[in-house]
Amino acid sequence: MIFNLYVRLHICSVNEPYQYIPLDLLKRFYWETYKIVQAKNPSWITVFHDSFRLSPENWVDFMPGCPNYALDSHIYQAWADPNPVGWYQAHSCMDGNSLKIMEGLGIPVIVGEWSLAIDNCAMWLNGLNDNVYGYPKYKCEMVTCPDPYMGVGVQPGAPPDPSKGPQDPFGTGKRKEG
Repeated sequence: MIFNLYVRLHICSVNEPYQYIPLDLLKRFYWETYKIVQAKNPSWITVFHDSFRLSPENWVDFMPGCPNYALDSHIYQAWADPNPVGWYQAHSCMDGNSLKIMEGLGIPVIVGEWSLAIDNCAMWLNGLNDNVYGYPKYKCEMVTCPDPYMGVGVQPGAPPDPSKGPQDPFGTGKRKEG
């Protein structure tokens, strides 16, 4: 089942819920959200993030036969441990196969976020002004910021003033969890 989300209105109840929330609790929340949306706007699609647990055993019994919903899966390689190139190719193929299996079981899935990046060195990706404990898993390199797309002098603080020294997002990687 393929939805054209650019034509049909949709709503996502929560983005990337914690992967260790008990799945039965998350499914109850999703079901209640779905009922509210369908009662108010029955043509809307209600989108539920898979909580980074996209697999048939987790979702095959969820809302069978219900219309106007889809699971949202976010496919990234950047948080994995450093691996050889072949691992990334194989992992990408596994993600594609998982999507095909889910669709084959009648479970509508969209990929709402994805990236081909294999590192997580982007500014503030792992936390504002410091990295989440244990990250980055790669040695991040300092790169010169490009000119702002709206033009120099139009966006405040862009590009960064090189006379002010390093203004990097890398942090220490020592910020403790919680």
